[in-house]
Amino acid sequence: MYKKHVLENGLTIIGEEIPYVKSISLGVWINAGSRIEDEEISGVSHFIEHMLFKGTRNRTSKQIASEIDNLGGQINAFTSKECTCYYVKLLDSHIDIGIDVLSDMILNSKFNEDDLDKERSVIIEELKMYEDSPEDLAYDLLTENIYKNDPLGMNIIGTEESLNRLNREKLLDYFNKYYVPNNSVIAISGNFNFDEIINKIEEKFKVWKKRDVNVDIKKAEFKSCFLTKNKDIEQVNLAMSLEAVPLENDKEVYALAVINTVFGGSISSRLFQKIREEKGLVYSIYSSQSLYRKCGELGIFASMSNEHLKEVYESII
Repeated sequence: MYKKHVLENGLTIIGEEIPYVKSISLGVWINAGSRIEDEEISGVSHFIEHMLFKGTRNRTSKQIASEIDNLGGQINAFTSKECTCYYVKLLDSHIDIGIDVLSDMILNSKFNEDDLDKERSVIIEELKMYEDSPEDLAYDLLTENIYKNDPLGMNIIGTEESLNRLNREKLLDYFNKYYVPNNSVIAISGNFNFDEIINKIEEKFKVWKKRDVNVDIKKAEFKSCFLTKNKDIEQVNLAMSLEAVPLENDKEVYALAVINTVFGGSISSRLFQKIREEKGLVYSIYSSQSLYRKCGELGIFASMSNEHLKEVYESII
């Protein structure tokens, strides 16, 4: 059973007490991802995620990492289509430090110009890394064309052109617009007392100023498509997508989860058992669900030798 509390500045805190463990996971979730960007600032959500680890008014980049590492904990972040999350995993006795570090990153990051230029180069290398991963590239190309001319189809990292357009002013404009407490949620699970941790979070985050914010999500049209890209690699990588239910469909998202598990989401699934185990045509084959606000999809992926492509495709169908 989870508990919920909203601070005066609009910051929502959701927690589930698990008293039989000795650890806590705590994440600050921002309702801002690549889906609310446009082509001019494509990749800005992800860029900001990187910049919050580059130093604050109180800590250097190395101190942010080492304060958690020295305790045997983890600190990390990720950007998705619809949100950005910064999180720590620590022993329960160390959670005060985790809250302090995360609040410092959210409230006091410097966005130093020199760090911004260096991190731009790092992110461009990350972009190239994914382009060298056939599986990631196949899904990115598919998503880009399924949701053509819609922000949902844009790469979360952005493009090399859009990354080079992003400067400190554009990052801060986006940051100040969406990184507000009434557009954020802190989620906690582990060994803690809910009332006590609310006080600790409020002490660190109460200076976070509430502002008007409007995150307008429009339904993305799912477009059928077929595309190929030639690369000099050993295998053919096949990615397929079926239109599915949106995240808000409380009833059918659970039905879809069961369908996905049976169809291709586990090693006992139809795809794995028939096409890999019985026919021996592939090493990697699976299905997965991607649920968004107002739309969703069921994805299928397989990699195989070129001579097996037709049989694998027909077997999936």
